[in-house]
Amino acid sequence: MIRRFRAHFPKTKMIVISVLDDPSVSKSALEAGTNGFVLKRAIATDLLPAVDAVLAGQCYVSPVILRN
Repeated sequence: MIRRFRAHFPKTKMIVISVLDDPSVSKSALEAGTNGFVLKRAIATDLLPAVDAVLAGQCYVSPVILRN
């Protein structure tokens, strides 16, 4: 679904919000074309930094995932 959305809207910034904390899930989402990946359980602390990073042209992944 991310690839299809990206094909239609290539300039749109995307952040996935997910309950899945498996690093392979975030990796797949990023490879498909999303700009960020935020865990739902960390949304209170991670969403605004993710938005800031993505708008600045960077990629963002919830730090909890990076520790796995």
